Amino acid sequence: MKKRLFTSIFCAFTFMLNAQVIHSWNWTANPGERADFEKAVAEKTKKHNSAKDASTMFTYQINSGNNTGTYWRLRVEAELKDFDKENRSGLKAMQNNAAKLGKITTSAWWNIDEKATHWPEGDNNWNKPLKRYFLYNYDGEHSADFWAFRYKVKGAIKASGADINMTTLNCFAGCQGNQVMVIFSHSNFEDLQNDNSVEWKKVYEKYNELYGVKYEADISEFESSLTLGGFGRYSGTMVFKPEMSSPQNRK
Repeated sequence: MKKRLFTSIFCAFTFMLNAQVIHSWNWTANPGERADFEKAVAEKTKKHNSAKDASTMFTYQINSGNNTGTYWRLRVEAELKDFDKENRSGLKAMQNNAAKLGKITTSAWWNIDEKATHWPEGDNNWNKPLKRYFLYNYDGEHSADFWAFRYKVKGAIKASGADINMTTLNCFAGCQGNQVMVIFSHSNFEDLQNDNSVEWKKVYEKYNELYGVKYEADISEFESSLTLGGFGRYSGTMVFKPEMSSPQNRK
């Protein structure tokens, strides 16, 4: 069962500590125009999303799963009302350049669930650029089992002191059913391997200490809460693209 751990949990990244709402787009570059697409997005982001008062944008390239080679681009704001602020010149730049070199395939809105999210101090996209993500769909009638496990996992990570970076996103628009994304962040594949073994062993042991040796039972209930008989999940990996994202230090 311990070996199944990481297939039932996820990979994470840090946005901003006060950020709570995300609008995401999945982009696919036109055949043969990937380099030009990346350059156009990078130039637009550098010009229109670098100042402190500008919208924060992050871009990731998916490198495993059905969407391999596509891009996941996010706008991150502290509150939903902040999306009322439009950067018309930035939108125009995107439409006149990058949008001619690629297309949006899907779009969604997410809340960061703090009760199921843990960001170790100092972790961010720049030093942990590799992301392993899981998309879960849960049955609404079993939402209590789904969320109870996710909240307990966050508690065990925090109490154990394990070096695990986990972000949980709850989709509220553009979703396919009750959809949740859990993301774990790693410096590289060696770090992912270490998190999956050494660090997660700390979480497993602390979980059973805190909650009365219930990990096996709880994960079984969690899996039963998923749609399609426990197959309501999808996983993949992606890499942070700093040149296509707002800078770490914004002036």
